[in-house]
Amino acid sequence: DDGHCMCGRYGRGGYVATNAAKSNAYADSEVNGSVRHLFLVLALPEPQVLPGERGLRPRRTAADLPSHPTEYCFVDPERLHCVCRLTYSWVPTGRRSKVLTAGNHARAWRSLCSELPAAVSASL
Repeated sequence: DDGHCMCGRYGRGGYVATNAAKSNAYADSEVNGSVRHLFLVLALPEPQVLPGERGLRPRRTAADLPSHPTEYCFVDPERLHCVCRLTYSWVPTGRRSKVLTAGNHARAWRSLCSELPAAVSASL
């Protein structure tokens, strides 16, 4: 919803990557070996997605490159269904440096998730 994403490159909404490597690249990497969460989401974008614009909430699903998207910005939660959450640890190899993303989005989500009771957290 509009109150949660305020800094996305392709609009204000919920972001879904088209592959796990893209999702992992956005994860917070300030702590080596930190726990990460990867969600398998069934996503149904509209047949024609919009080109995303930073700072704006799109009228419908937007994408980084509408003709060949690698990430979508969804504004309609009815178009998303989370079917699985994978929890894992990432240990950087040190072969390349991580460029931090703006907004501390991963840290804010992790803080919220750590406050949930175990039963609720397991069902996310």
